[in-house]
Amino acid sequence: MDGLICTIPYNKIYFLSSNNEEHIAIEQRNGNWVAAEINLSPVTADCSALCNLQISGNDYLCNSESYSLPAIAGVTIDWTVSNYGIVTPTSGTGNSITLTLVANGTVTLYANVASPCGNFILRKQITVGLETGNIPILGLAANANVCASTMFNVYTGVWGSYNWTVNGGHIISGQGTPEIYVQVNNTPNYGYYVGVAKINQCGLSGDLGAIGGSIVFCEGGGGGNITSIRGKQDSLNTIMSEYNNNVIAVFPNPTQNNITITLSADSIDIPHTVILVKDVYGRIVKKVTTGSYYNTISLTNVASGIYFIDIYDGKKRVMKKIVKLK
Repeated sequence: MDGLICTIPYNKIYFLSSNNEEHIAIEQRNGNWVAAEINLSPVTADCSALCNLQISGNDYLCNSESYSLPAIAGVTIDWTVSNYGIVTPTSGTGNSITLTLVANGTVTLYANVASPCGNFILRKQITVGLETGNIPILGLAANANVCASTMFNVYTGVWGSYNWTVNGGHIISGQGTPEIYVQVNNTPNYGYYVGVAKINQCGLSGDLGAIGGSIVFCEGGGGGNITSIRGKQDSLNTIMSEYNNNVIAVFPNPTQNNITITLSADSIDIPHTVILVKDVYGRIVKKVTTGSYYNTISLTNVASGIYFIDIYDGKKRVMKKIVKLK
């Protein structure tokens, strides 16, 4: 809080004037100032009640909300907000104020506090109405072509509750979360659209982010391929094996150092398997050619972030997402 220093004051001051103790010498002008202060009528104030003050009230304003500070003797409060076009306040004095929604957005509520202990300012940021702003959709380039009857995943990169809209395909998993997996319709020469809206305590916003492009036919059978977040051409049936937890196991996840990967001979041709560790841009950071069921890969020198384990035996591909911690 600006303007208030919350420290424990000295409750006694000793002046040692004899017995040859070391002491601090003061000049006459300093002594005159001390004497004048002593002669003044002392003002005593308990400042402890001010040191942990916080504005109480909801972080989300959906219609009208009241915000307040405790009533403290000798303290006056003047309320202001950062954007009067977003909210309408009632009287801006006293220990409480009511704000009413005018438009969606974000405001900062200020409590300008005057007290015997000093003047200071308290702040509270409030989301007013539905979420606003832009939400970037990551994992697929804008206006990218996608292949019919394949699958891709996109994500926002920011935690929260989201509502996704997909045209030209359907959501396989992830609705309500920051990341979804989408299966593309088998409709070459048609378009697709992915939109994302944010959900908060006040409800559902309109789409705050969107991407789209064309659905095309791709060579390779089974509807073709798609360039996804993984930066690799993957067919739907091999991507879907990501959801089969019996194919491989990757642990620990998250990890700080090593990961262990166990393979299943029932689902992959182990003697011809290559294991790649890729970042979110599809760049290879580790490559292991293995003929073993049990593999350990060191990520000690790999930067923290999200990575994908890409396991390929020449015919089938399995993907797993991991998180590398600092």
